[in-house]
Amino acid sequence: MVILSADYSQIELRLLALMSEDPFLLQGFAQGIDIHRQTAAYVYDKPVDSVTPEERRQAKVINFGLLYGMGPQKLARELGITQTAAKDIIRHYFEQFDSVQQFIQNCHNLARQRRYAETLFGRRLYLPYINSSNNRLKSESERVALNMPIQGTAADLIKFAMIDIHDKIRDDADIHLVLQVHDELVFEVRTTSVERAAKLITEAMAAALPEQYRPLITLEVETGWGKSWFEAHS
Repeated sequence: MVILSADYSQIELRLLALMSEDPFLLQGFAQGIDIHRQTAAYVYDKPVDSVTPEERRQAKVINFGLLYGMGPQKLARELGITQTAAKDIIRHYFEQFDSVQQFIQNCHNLARQRRYAETLFGRRLYLPYINSSNNRLKSESERVALNMPIQGTAADLIKFAMIDIHDKIRDDADIHLVLQVHDELVFEVRTTSVERAAKLITEAMAAALPEQYRPLITLEVETGWGKSWFEAHS
């Protein structure tokens, strides 16, 4: 038996592209462009092929940080730059990805009106403090109002995939689902069935996104296997 790992590639950014319908993110994923390199090219105003590894690393921090409400003070600390430079980066980012900024504002506005946030599939998380006069409670609720639709939808998708995979391998003695870790599924697989299992699992996870959304974005799945979970990621 070997350990087989299957996880979604950049699912949070893919869902951000889908839910915000940002044309630059959608185009980047459709063309198979490295989204972090693309972001670095926009932020630092240079060609994609001129982006350095450090600039890509910084863009990755920016992509995930701004998505979940990172302000200029924390961004400056994370990147080792001044707050003035961090403010310029945030401004430049949202000038380019204005659909993302609108999506963030919509998440906050809807949560204030409804007092809950919801996933793409309608699963709700209630936010009783979203209109609180306590700034700490309000700020935390606003962060969740943006975080939950993205991460909650990712959680829904992997549950859909698990149900489908369970139905397919129910009577298969060679493939056993043993663990879910966030956006990753871990299996024990008989060595002679690894390639068959990887194909079955990849197809099921990719198909978890309903058909009506697939013209906009696709889910990519990365697999690996080895004698241990660590080796499966190597």
